[in-house]
This record gives sequence, structure tokens and C-alpha cells, in this order.
Amino acid sequence: MDLKKYMGLLAFVSIIFSNAVQAEGDIETGHALSSQCSSCHGLYGLSSNEQFPDIAGQKQSYLAEQLKNYQLRLRDNLTMQTIADSLSNQDIQDLAAYYASTSPVAQFDLATRILVVPFLSVANDMYKVQLHLDSIFPVSLRLTSVENR
Repeated sequence: MDLKKYMGLLAFVSIIFSNAVQAEGDIETGHALSSQCSSCHGLYGLSSNEQFPDIAGQKQSYLAEQLKNYQLRLRDNLTMQTIADSLSNQDIQDLAAYYASTSPVAQFDLATRILVVPFLSVANDMYKVQLHLDSIFPVSLRLTSVENR
């Protein structure tokens, strides 16, 4: 293989590898960036205003695509276009990873009999609640932890 082809192949592989590494979003960084989103989309992506959609638990690829669509003016919303314009590709991946990780759906682990309710709203406060299923019939749940979000 001549040197030009070798260098071309090496450059191509390097670009592919660096893009693959950057394509993964960092949840913690996304959480730090999310403060600019919370005024409309709510804490953890759960909006209290019907004008703005919940984005918690959305697929990461969908969220990233929509933010890029705002940058490209394929979606029409001046506020979102302005916010998206300020984001790098990595910022978009980080935000998408964070919101994809904040599923509002309760999860039950049959093996441990633990029910986790990630977002429970009580009097304008948000909590993560963990319950243990002590008995199926009659149903008996025991509160095992509460985390103020």
C-alpha cells in the first residue's frame, strides 16, 4: 500500500473513531447543562406547563436529532433555535443522554421486590421514592427510601 492510501485510511479511521467516541453523551455533563432547559421543560424534563413537552425518558437519538433540527431551522421555534445554536455537538449528545436517563416510569424488580418511583410530585416538591413489596395478597408496601429531588 502506498503512503498516500495508508495516510488516507489512517485519517478516515481516526475521524470515524473520534466521532464514535464523541457520539456518546455524558449524563452528568448533560445534567449540568440542563439548567437552561428547566424553565420551560421543568426539572428533570417534566414540564408543569402544557405548552412545553416533557422530555424526560425520550430516546437519546430522538432528542439529539430534534436539537440539531432546531439548529438547521428544520423545526420552527425561535427560543429553541436560539438555545440549540449555543450548543456544540457534544453538548447536544450530553443533554440527550441526560434526559434519556431520567425516565418518569416506575420500575419494579421482581427479584428484590423493590418498586422505584423516580418522580413523585407532592405539593410542588419532587421526590424519588423506593418501596419494598412485603406481601402480594394483601398488598403490603414498605417505604424504604425517599430522596428529595
